[in-house]
Amino acid sequence: MTNWYPEAIHPSDWKYGMSIQMTQNKKNGMYRGYYVLMGIIVILPWIVAIPSIPFLPDHVPIHTDFNGNITDYAGKYSILTISAIGLVLWLFLFGICRLVRLLEEDEKVKTGEKATLICSIIGLTVLSAVDIWYVYLGFKYGY
Repeated sequence: MTNWYPEAIHPSDWKYGMSIQMTQNKKNGMYRGYYVLMGIIVILPWIVAIPSIPFLPDHVPIHTDFNGNITDYAGKYSILTISAIGLVLWLFLFGICRLVRLLEEDEKVKTGEKATLICSIIGLTVLSAVDIWYVYLGFKYGY
């Protein structure tokens, strides 16, 4: 009698195979919350900047000195530059972390991934805050 299933997938292995698959999903989704948080942090400046553009003046501040004095102005669409940098950085960090996670199974690498994600969240939060701050400055000091 011929088998109705491939030799590689024997019905007696299904339970074992399913438990391995579930374990792998748990491992791969372990830091999913960090990725979602990073995504929200990156999308937030877009949510603030895009609807604001029609209402911004033509020239908005893009640079301040350490005392908070505005030193340079640019067109209102330059506000989207910081948002674009944050998006590209998020995609790069997401890709690198996922690639390393797929290639390595060492615990030190997983710990390094978590540290990388936490540092990335801090950096992207600062970048997003700066972008939202410049939208605010555009409304207040733009011309």
